[in-house]
Amino acid sequence: MTTYVFTLSDKTPAVEIDVKETVISQGAGQDLYDRAKKELGYTGTFGEFLATFKGEKGERGTDGLAGAKGDKGDTGERGIQGERGADGLPGARGERGEQGPIGPAGPKGADGLPGTKGERGADGAKGDKGDTGERGPIGPQGLQGERGRDGVGIAQKLTLSGNTLTLSDGGGSVTLPRQEDTPSQQYEIHGTGMPNGKVEAPVGTTYVDTNATNGALKWIKRTGSNNQGWEVLTGDTGWRTLNIHSKLGASYLKVRRKNDTVMYQFGGLSWGWFGIVRRGGPGYSMQPSDKERNVFILGLRGIPEGFRSEFSLIGGIYNDKGTPYGTWYVGGPGDAFMLRFQFADPVPTDRDIGDIRVSPIMYLTNEPWPTSLP
Repeated sequence: MTTYVFTLSDKTPAVEIDVKETVISQGAGQDLYDRAKKELGYTGTFGEFLATFKGEKGERGTDGLAGAKGDKGDTGERGIQGERGADGLPGARGERGEQGPIGPAGPKGADGLPGTKGERGADGAKGDKGDTGERGPIGPQGLQGERGRDGVGIAQKLTLSGNTLTLSDGGGSVTLPRQEDTPSQQYEIHGTGMPNGKVEAPVGTTYVDTNATNGALKWIKRTGSNNQGWEVLTGDTGWRTLNIHSKLGASYLKVRRKNDTVMYQFGGLSWGWFGIVRRGGPGYSMQPSDKERNVFILGLRGIPEGFRSEFSLIGGIYNDKGTPYGTWYVGGPGDAFMLRFQFADPVPTDRDIGDIRVSPIMYLTNEPWPTSLP
């Protein structure tokens, strides 16, 4: 508290006045201000004079109503980056993605060393007796033996009944061959090269080509009596690799004729897969009846002579898990002897198909044995 001492008059002794109390209770502020200026030399303003009389701190008043929300302040500067937190637990393993395109086949590795020879297995059970073979032709007559000594006693007689010759008086009997048992017209010829156009023989004659030309070993004469009408009884061309369209990488197609049966083999990629390039890729050959889905493997008349079917055939093509891709189609005489794949969906233009499995292609052929092999 600030205290001033005033002399009220020359005739009045000095009196201590509590200015704060006087100002508050009697309203004497202006009078005191004037006396302070006059008697004490106070030079401040009336407001400053009253401000010197600070009272005791009063109780906190009731909070006023909230003011209007102020404008959003400017964004502060970005703080310093904190330290990296600990790594979280690994998430669940994602699903397996689609298989990427098959890469080119690597070079063949060196052959391994031969394994040790295994022990000889136990002998198998004796097989059943085979059928009796056909009777061979009668051999040439042997040399006449020496004349025997004269017989003694009763003269004997020979009796021929049918093809049985009997000696009288218990002398025994012998069965002579019948005429039909010696078919002089059935025989086998050995030679070199194919017989058609070269060898004349009656129907039923067999011919063995000791050179097994183009895989044909044994022939039979089925028709005519001239040098035509020969057909293969035993022949095998072995697997022949064909020139094909649309193939991916080392993919191949092989064909084989064994007697009258023709079969195909697809492969060349990893795990025996076959593949085609993407639509529009190098070597791709679309088939016009469906340019987006059909692709030639062997073009028109691409199946070689001697290996062609008597009629058109169809079968399935699949991926490695057995999901159908579509079908294969072999054309017969009315469809240009071709081989094509027919996919259920358009052949992709952005990726190859390299995991094709082909259902078996096998059929009979009535074509003559090929005079040249692919």
